[in-house]
Amino acid sequence: MTRQNLVKIMLAAFALLAANVVQAGKYQNFKVSTYIRAQDVARMEDDKFLKSTWETVSSQVDIDKIYIETHRDAFIVPEKTINKVKKFFLSKGLEVGGRHNIHQI
Repeated sequence: MTRQNLVKIMLAAFALLAANVVQAGKYQNFKVSTYIRAQDVARMEDDKFLKSTWETVSSQVDIDKIYIETHRDAFIVPEKTINKVKKFFLSKGLEVGGRHNIHQI
């Protein structure tokens, strides 16, 4: 999946949530959460991909919590990358979640 396709999918999901919101900033009646697939978490080892994806998504909707997928099928994200991505999103003020038997976020 290309970065452009990932952004399109995320924006479509966020557009559905944001369609009824008329107030700018964090939402008062609900929290917005999303998740990142393991393959995309692994790609976020690249600072350019991580920052540009965040800039695109965060310019469209205010996210409160993000779930980091640590594995999918036989694919496991390196712990170093998980920690880097977690630190990045915590620095943006997001709650971060995710869990697998060998990784606890």
